[in-house]
Amino acid sequence: MPLILVALIILGIFIADKVIPSRARRALPSSATNIQEYYADFGITGDFVRVLKAHLPESDFQIYADNLGLTKYDPAVQGSEYDTIKTGAGDVPKWWEQPQPMDNCFFKYTPGEDYYTRIIWNDGWVYFIAQSW
Repeated sequence: MPLILVALIILGIFIADKVIPSRARRALPSSATNIQEYYADFGITGDFVRVLKAHLPESDFQIYADNLGLTKYDPAVQGSEYDTIKTGAGDVPKWWEQPQPMDNCFFKYTPGEDYYTRIIWNDGWVYFIAQSW
């Protein structure tokens, strides 16, 4: 009986992961269109990468940042964190070509944690990345 319960829980988690939209997608303002998303999980280590690209009016970019709880990147304040949050995502689809530099960037990163979230708006598109290593 306990084995069946465990199997049902695992099955439920698997189904929920496929059916419930990600936090990155749920936080998008309703004006977002042409949404593309990619997620890769690297096994039991907890390492993952999620990228999302969507067409979004610049006027809604701040709303998206607020929905995600992100902070505006300021090199004078977070300069030491720049090397961490500017890192690429590795092997992701070609449609996700993050813009550089990070002039219009919001992020969340706590030094010492192996996780960050970042969004950049460029030329009508928002680029989201969440990565753990």
